[in-house]
Amino acid sequence: RISFNNPNTQLFTFDAVVTARVQVPAGEAVRYQPEPNFDANLVTSTFSESFSGIVPASDTGLQLAGGVTYVDVPFTSKAGAVAVKGIMTSPLTGIDLDFELRDAAGRVLSSSATSSSTEIVTADILPNTRYIFRVIGWAGAAQDFKIASTQTLRLPPTSGSSTTTASGSTTTATGSTLTTTAERLVRFTVNPLTRSVSMEVLR
Repeated sequence: RISFNNPNTQLFTFDAVVTARVQVPAGEAVRYQPEPNFDANLVTSTFSESFSGIVPASDTGLQLAGGVTYVDVPFTSKAGAVAVKGIMTSPLTGIDLDFELRDAAGRVLSSSATSSSTEIVTADILPNTRYIFRVIGWAGAAQDFKIASTQTLRLPPTSGSSTTTASGSTTTATGSTLTTTAERLVRFTVNPLTRSVSMEVLR
């Protein structure tokens, strides 16, 4: 059980090493057929792309509510995609913008509305599916934005992509029992606004 002090309800991440062990009689272990796990015959890789644009100074038909404008940036997830992380900045004007990740039906999967000009959204996604980054600003001042998008992919090792492989499991015999240990480094992203926690296997 882990507790965090987050009075401003800001999105944050933390890394944890997750270790799992199982100990059974060696004879049973030989006959035991484990269920396929997350890493079965797959490796982790990433696909990165960037988008840039300007939230217009006037509403120009993009008005959400009085004085609020937005720009939608659509993208399609890659084959094998399991998660996406978007980091939005305003490199030129540095004006505070809000940021959302939505599915094709318009449902908000993740949102970030801090008081800074950098916002981060992250969520689990499906492969070969259309999603939308929504940049929300205020009418009356043009605001630039840049989005760095990184998709986490689970692909066969023969795909030819650059990969970050997960550490393998180890098996040791102790007396008449057999112990199998698997260890993973996992990054958890906590979004208090949507009350969601997503995870990404780093290695």
